[in-house]
Amino acid sequence: MIFIYSEGFSSKLKKSRLDAGYTQKEVEIETGISQSALTKYENGRIEPNIETLGILADFYQISTDWLIGIKNHDLNSKVKHGYISISNNIVNEDNGKIYIELTPEQIKKINQANDKNNIK
Repeated sequence: MIFIYSEGFSSKLKKSRLDAGYTQKEVEIETGISQSALTKYENGRIEPNIETLGILADFYQISTDWLIGIKNHDLNSKVKHGYISISNNIVNEDNGKIYIELTPEQIKKINQANDKNNIK
């Protein structure tokens, strides 16, 4: 069972939707998650199950860790709002190390997030 930190979760979820430029109805059409459920999540009346949480995070292209308030030290947590998917950027694997190629826009997002959050 996952405990979602209620403080901030609903506002982060709503902010993610608004930042992505969607109405609740549009999210319903794209994800299959009912508008009434989305309203309840955004108002903090109920919390989504783990599968729904994953669907929303993928749809909004945000980190579930950020959304539920988990703080750790990986790349996703350093980019506090939104994360950069790097799975399609893998260019080489060598002795357990994965080399990735980032676009200038991805690098810019990482640097902006690090600056915003005072991460060195």
